[in-house]
This record gives sequence, structure tokens and C-alpha cells, in this order.
Amino acid sequence: MSTNSAPLTLEAVRSVLDQDIPVEVVVVNTGKGSLKDRLAHFGDQIKLLETPDRQFAGGTRNIGIENSRAPFVTFLAADCIAGPKSLKLRLKHHKKGAPTVASAIRPMPGRCGSVTTASWASCALTHMMRLPETPSDKAPRFSLSYDRKVLEKLGNFDESLRIGEDSELNARALPKFGIPIWDPLIVTFHRYPDTILSAMIDQFRRGRRNALFHKVNSRRAPWRTALGNLKYIRTVMDRARYPYPPELLASKWLILPLGIAHAAGSISAAISF
Repeated sequence: MSTNSAPLTLEAVRSVLDQDIPVEVVVVNTGKGSLKDRLAHFGDQIKLLETPDRQFAGGTRNIGIENSRAPFVTFLAADCIAGPKSLKLRLKHHKKGAPTVASAIRPMPGRCGSVTTASWASCALTHMMRLPETPSDKAPRFSLSYDRKVLEKLGNFDESLRIGEDSELNARALPKFGIPIWDPLIVTFHRYPDTILSAMIDQFRRGRRNALFHKVNSRRAPWRTALGNLKYIRTVMDRARYPYPPELLASKWLILPLGIAHAAGSISAAISF
């Protein structure tokens, strides 16, 4: 899934095609520019769909669903790559009857060739409970793959949501199809900011988007979202201990300033109303 011809789409596509199973790959790019030349060497291995009208993730997902035929469907953002064997493992669970299968997250090495402290702290604040080390009874289930029959019964993703379109659909799926499978060997590698400044800017933007989302969808005042974010910092720091990787534990000192930047983004949403 790409917005404005994201240049990293090439790596995302390659990570899927490098899997040792046959796959149907539909690349959906919405907004400015085109990926046609950049992806041309993949030939008929992929189907590229582009529209100049920028879509939120829900709209991008729906285009992909409508233009694919595989019995099982999953989604990969342009700033992520699929972990080795992750598709094979998803398929194994689906063939055993699982309607939905979740993915763990691991930070991807940045431009320096390794995962920086800023990236680990960003991961801790944003997705720590989705790391493979999280016990299955505590792991939130996101980055799902779906039996196509699930999507046919539930209908489309909500195209009006800036964030949380997957959470909205997954909430509808839960009472009908149960808790998604959690397999820590299924991993999506996610890019996080690799410098402290870029990480703080990213968290500020995430906080603002989060507050606006709750303002629109649950009528929660942005200052309440900001307060909740500040309380969450303590939770994250308490959880940042064994069995998580030592690199994450070493980033604990940065979690507080990043969390404050996130809360500041929520407060900025309140000021804008």
C-alpha cells in the first residue's frame, strides 16, 4: 500500500516476491506521481493500480481486495517488509481453518545498517506489545491476514477513517470469527525514525492524529487523549523489561521525551478546535 508513490514500495514488494510460495501481489498507489517505472522490472509478477485521488488506508485496502482473487488476503504498507517465511506461516494457519492471523512487529535497521536507540524507543512507545517476545495472552492482534470469506461477510474497510480502519473492521470480526491466531514467527519489519529529532516529530504527529481520531469517532476531548498518553508512558516503561531485547531496554531513557512529544501532539489538536 503506497501513498504519493512512496519510494520504499520497491523493497516491500521484493520482500513479498522473495517468499518461497506463489503469491498474487497487487500494489495500490494513491495520490501524486506513479510507481510504474520504478516497479517495471517486476513485470507480470505484480498488478499495479494507481489513482491520483489520495486515499486513506481503508480506501487503499478496498481497492486491493476488489482487484485480487487469492483466497487469503493480507496487506503490507510501503514502509514495511514481510519477514522471511511469514506468508508461508500465515498460509499454514489459514489452511488449518484460521479465519484471521496476526503478525508480530520488529524494528527494521535504518540507514546506518542497525536499529538505532531512537528506533527502539519509537517501537517501544508505539508497538512494544506487538514484539515477538510478548506472551500470546497479552499480544494485541494487528496486521492481520484474512480468509477472503471473512471480508466478504464483513464488507469493506471504512474509507473515511484517517487511522484505525483495521481496528474498526477487526472489532466487527471478533464476535463472528474469534481471536486471530498469534504466531511470534510471523513478523513484519517496520521502519521507525532513526534519529531523536525525527522520532520526536513522528510521535508529535502520531499524538495529533490519535487525538483527532478519538475526537471524531468517540467524542473524547483531545486533552483527555493527551492525559491518557502521559499515563501510558509509565505503563510502557514498566513493561520495558525482560523478556524484551536488551536494545529496547537500553532505550528506556528516551521513552519519556518521546511520550511527552506524543502528548504534545494531542494537546495541539485541542488548540486547533
